[in-house]
Amino acid sequence: MDTNMKLTESLETKAKTLYDRVPFKLSKNTRRSFAEVLWCVSLGLGALQLWTLWGLWDAGQSGRWQMMDGFGRMWQHPDLNIFFYAAAILLLTQSIMLLAATGLLKMRTREGWQQLFYALLIYVAYGVASLFTEINGFGVFAWVLASSAVAGYFLFQLRGEFTRSSTVPPESGKKSDTK
Repeated sequence: MDTNMKLTESLETKAKTLYDRVPFKLSKNTRRSFAEVLWCVSLGLGALQLWTLWGLWDAGQSGRWQMMDGFGRMWQHPDLNIFFYAAAILLLTQSIMLLAATGLLKMRTREGWQQLFYALLIYVAYGVASLFTEINGFGVFAWVLASSAVAGYFLFQLRGEFTRSSTVPPESGKKSDTK
C-alpha cells in the first residue's frame, strides 16, 4: 500500500473517530433514505461545482473582479495569482470526482462513499488555496470549513450504508433458482 493511501485511510479513521463523538445520530431509516438519494446529491453538487467553476473562470479571465472599499468606491481587482489557478484546478477535480461517484453511489458501494470523502478533502484543499487568493479569500475559506464540517457529519453518518464492493454484483448473495 502506498503512502497516499495510508494517509487518506488515516484521515478517514481520524474523521470517523471525530464524527462518532457527535451526540446527535440519524435514525436507521433516515440513514437508509439519505443513502438511497445520495447519488442524486452527488450528481447535483458535481454539476453545481462545474457551474461555479465556469463563473469563477469567466470572471477571472474577463477581469470582472470588482471590489468595493470601505468608502463605497469600486476598484478593479489586480492580476490573478497562482492560487486562483490552483483553486480552479481543485474545484474541477472535485467536480469530476462528484460526478464519477454517482454510479458507484447508486450501487451503494464503499468505493462511491470513499470518492465522496476524497472529494470532501479536495474541497478543503480548495478552501485553503482560496485563502491565498486576493478575492474574498477568507470568506471562501470560512464557508468551505463550515460546509465541509456539515457535509462530513452526514457523510460519516451514512458510511455504514455503503458496504458493497464494486467488484461483486449485488445479487451474488442470493441463492440460484436452478433445478
